[in-house]
Amino acid sequence: MITRASYVRVPNWPAAARYAVAVAVALAAAALRGALSPIWGQDLPFLTFVPAIVLSAWAGGFGPGVVTTILGAAFANYFWVPPFHSFGMSTVADAVGLLFFAAIGVLISALSETMHRGRRRLEGLLQSIDEGFVVFDEDWWAVLRSWKPHLLVSDIEMPGEDGYSLIRKVRELGGSDGGQIPAVALTAYGRPEDRVRSLSAGFSMHVAKPVDPVELGVIVANLAGRSASG
Repeated sequence: MITRASYVRVPNWPAAARYAVAVAVALAAAALRGALSPIWGQDLPFLTFVPAIVLSAWAGGFGPGVVTTILGAAFANYFWVPPFHSFGMSTVADAVGLLFFAAIGVLISALSETMHRGRRRLEGLLQSIDEGFVVFDEDWWAVLRSWKPHLLVSDIEMPGEDGYSLIRKVRELGGSDGGQIPAVALTAYGRPEDRVRSLSAGFSMHVAKPVDPVELGVIVANLAGRSASG
């Protein structure tokens, strides 16, 4: 069984930890670039800092990603862009390269922040549901009868038993045992006939993958809210 606490994994690190990661990965990227200097010489001054930005933005969002971008630009400019050990620029091409690197870093950070916000919105939606929701595994029968959740979310293709068989068994239960629980079929089958089959089997809604997490959160909140109020 997967509850909302383990199903939605949103980074919730303190700001100090996120910015510490941003600084640490920038330093690690600079150390790696220095170690590669005997091989690369002064070529590719920014290359090792791009993965660092990705990691920093993934862990902390926009702010930490930008911090790693700034530090990476400073390290690369100071050590591997002539004139060396200076923040000056000797050619227009070097300045353009630095600006291009900074733009890529800001873009990566912005995209990652969008992902973080989407996760936080989904988590907020799920936490607003009184009893949460559950994705059932092979123990679904015992869980349904004992916990009485407000919503069932099931895949169609599952090992041992498909979602159609599962929902038919659920609908055979009495109302007090969870037989009338709202159910969502979350599946890769997206054809109109697949939707008809899901609804005919007993699902309340058919959602085709891939699905936007915020959209799924809205569906879950609406169906579970109806169940709780009913």
